Parts: sequence; structure tokens; C-alpha cells
Amino acid sequence: MAVIDHHAHFVPSSFSRVVERLADDQDWGGTARAFLDRFGADGSAQPLIGEIASRVDSLDAAGIDVQILSLGASTIWHRDESIRRHLTESFNEGTLEATSEHPGRFALFASLSIPHLELAIRESTELIGRPGVAGFGITAHPDGGWIDEPHWRPLLETWSSLGATVFIHPDPPASPLWDDYWLRWGFGAVVDDALVAIRLGTSGVLDEFPGIRWIIPHAGGSLASSVERLDKMWEAGRLPATASEKPSHALRRLSFDSATTDATMLSNAVTLFGAERLLLGTDFPLGDTTDLGRYTAALRHATSG
Repeated sequence: MAVIDHHAHFVPSSFSRVVERLADDQDWGGTARAFLDRFGADGSAQPLIGEIASRVDSLDAAGIDVQILSLGASTIWHRDESIRRHLTESFNEGTLEATSEHPGRFALFASLSIPHLELAIRESTELIGRPGVAGFGITAHPDGGWIDEPHWRPLLETWSSLGATVFIHPDPPASPLWDDYWLRWGFGAVVDDALVAIRLGTSGVLDEFPGIRWIIPHAGGSLASSVERLDKMWEAGRLPATASEKPSHALRRLSFDSATTDATMLSNAVTLFGAERLLLGTDFPLGDTTDLGRYTAALRHATSG
């Protein structure tokens, strides 16, 4: 069975060039400049984020056969449909082109032109059958909301009919809560993981759209500390009627990547969700770039019992 890394990031230069043109955009200039500050117009500010060839040796050393690439939280939800489509295409096509010299070693969780619903539906249908496309990558807050909100139902129906895999990356909203100590990403990200998993499990989405395979990062984030409380709330009738089963049971219908080497966190995830629900993830190159074997070994150890 192929060893697949389900959580890795890549930014093609084609996408960075489009973002650079938005630096003076009235609504999205701040987001564009923040992206450029973090990654650079050519990817130089974040080592390895725009590199493909140099990854192959790291994957080989760790025994990883395939790495699935996604954009992660660096999404610009532009209201101009043509600009949003240009951003989406520059990421998807740029990634597929960059990986074409290494057939079979890389795949793509494709971006979609959300918030433009009809366009995103058309893109889903067009992309799902393309070689190298493994599914779709979205964030926990598409267009600032949640994917279980009613207006996304037509898109979810499309994904379900396609049997699509959907990878949801955290994107904790900017807030004074996270201003200090790098809390937005140090803690807010794993809270976001838990929130989106809980919403999927209690909103009825899993029952209504059973064809979608959802992947939540970081072994479920902070879920381990919340499941017992949520089960008690379900037993007391405090959760909505759409929650057809205990949250602890519903969460076992999701998949979770293992983008952590914390043995306790992985052990808790195995106990809560089942070993078969854990998938390899490395968060490359935003995680450990020196030894991806740490991630494969940690997952193997957690699931071997």
C-alpha cells in the first residue's frame, strides 16, 4: 500500500505573481501583502515552499511514496469572479505543471473559486477527473463562514455525487484573542480543527452528503479535550436535532491527518477515532523539514497497537 502524505503545502510562482498584483487592491491589499511578507513574491521568504525537486529526496528517506499538495490558509476570497478564478487557476495549474516532472510522486488538493458558488461547482466537476487531482482543499472558514452553512449545500451535493475527498485546513480569524504570543497559529489553529469537525458531526452534513470524504488536520486538534463534554450535551438534548448520534460516534466518520509527532496527541486520536481514521500528514514545509521520517514513525507507533 502506498504511503501518502495528505498534508503538505506548496506555492507555485504563478500564484505568487497574481497575488503580487493585488498588493494595492482596496479590499484585499492587506491580505496580499501579508502573504508576500510571509512567502515572498518568488517563495524565497519561506524555504522550500515553492520547491518540488528538492522534496523528492526527503520523501524517499522517509519512505513516503506520494505527497498531496494544497494551498492551506493562504486564500484570497476575492469578490471579483474573474480575479478569483485567476487566483484559483494560477495555483492549480502552476502546481500541476511544477509536479509534472515527477509523475506519481505528487498530487493536488485543488483550490476552488469560492465564494462564487456556481463557478466552484463547475470547477469541482472539471477538476475531479484530471490526472494528479486527489480532491479539493478548502479552509475552515470559506469566505469567512463555515462549510456547513445552508448556502453551500449545492456545492456539498456536487462533492458527494463525485465521491470527492475534501481537506479542510484551519484558518483562525484574526482576533484580539490571538494577538499575543503567536496564539493565532500556535493555539487557534488546533481550535479551528476541532470546531470544523464538531460542526460537520452535528450539523447533519455527514448524513445528508455521505459521499464526501472529509480530512481534518493535526489529529483533530483540540478535540480530545471536548468530546466527553459534547456527548453529555447530546445526551441532555442540548444539541440540535441534526445531531443524529453522539458526537464521539459522528467524529469516527471523518478522517484525520497526523501532522504532529506528539505521541500523546496521536494516541488520543487513535482512541477516539480509530487507527483506520488516521492518515499521514507532515505539514511540510511548515513543520519539521529535516526528517519527515519522524512523522511516519510516530504514526506507525500510534497505530501499531
